Amino acid sequence: MGLWLIIMKIKQASDLFATVENQAVVKHLNWIDAATDLPHAKGVYILAMQLSSEVTLDIGKLGAHTLPASIYFYVGSARGAGGLYSRVRRHWRNDESKAKRWHIDYLRTPMQMLGCWVAVDASDPIEECALAKLLASHPSLSTFVQVGSSDCRCASHVFYLSSA
Repeated sequence: MGLWLIIMKIKQASDLFATVENQAVVKHLNWIDAATDLPHAKGVYILAMQLSSEVTLDIGKLGAHTLPASIYFYVGSARGAGGLYSRVRRHWRNDESKAKRWHIDYLRTPMQMLGCWVAVDASDPIEECALAKLLASHPSLSTFVQVGSSDCRCASHVFYLSSA
């Protein structure tokens, strides 16, 4: 996929968030395109990644899954000591030797990081599952079932553009 097409896909994804009904959540999302620009705060994030060709991956206990070429989104939260800066930088790093702690660690290796949206916690923090449900409800996205949501009741926290 050429650079121009990637930019158009990110624009399409940005438009996707701009049309979501729950503007109270979406208005707090800020696009970050370099790991060095991540805030040193707690919050939620949506990684945007490109998979340029279909691949079959072993995703820990979930086993082997085939992923179509597309733009992928992973919803997560970073409310530990290192906050968004530490957690998202870890995901941004594409290092096959890093310990695989989360489903995203298995998915990340064949994908190119395009950037991420972050929302810093405020007096009324956005919940990770609420953000995942917003993405799940959008008609342009398909759900990658069971991935990224082993610690909650959501169907998934990983989504991809259906028409990529």
